[in-house]
Amino acid sequence: VSEFNDQNKDIYAKCKTRTSKYFSVNSSKFNIQTIILQLFYIYGVDENSHRLLSHIKNKILSNRKIIIKNPDQKIDFLNVKDFNRALKKIVDKNLNKKFYRYKLCYGKKYSVKNVLSFINYKSIFLNRKKLKIVNYNISGYKKFNLDFKWKPKINIENGINEYFK
Repeated sequence: VSEFNDQNKDIYAKCKTRTSKYFSVNSSKFNIQTIILQLFYIYGVDENSHRLLSHIKNKILSNRKIIIKNPDQKIDFLNVKDFNRALKKIVDKNLNKKFYRYKLCYGKKYSVKNVLSFINYKSIFLNRKKLKIVNYNISGYKKFNLDFKWKPKINIENGINEYFK
């Protein structure tokens, strides 16, 4: 998402922006169909152990204290099952244009503190630190929903409860 922040000097964000522009310009020129998916937090089975929910789950399983530094940070969580359904829609659909860019997310942000309230564990400590403001513009996510007649089905509370079973 950081690629849309004009003030951002982050190399990763610049690389994403340049790559996107390259494919936008050259997809038709070289007759290559390109779909860029801008993904938000996708969670579910077998996610990387360094990601937020896996980290929390591992701490719970080992009965250790969990310290959350930025509980007010807001994140858009998309369940991996919804992500897989979206990918299937892409594969199954005949697309007319050569270049597409979609934001793929649930479309609603939740604070980490709010997500933690869905988890029944007594040793979660919230340390409040000032958050870095991140440009979060998901207004374009409805384009994917309309083009592919897709909506996420798994809300965050049900997804979290399933993940932590």
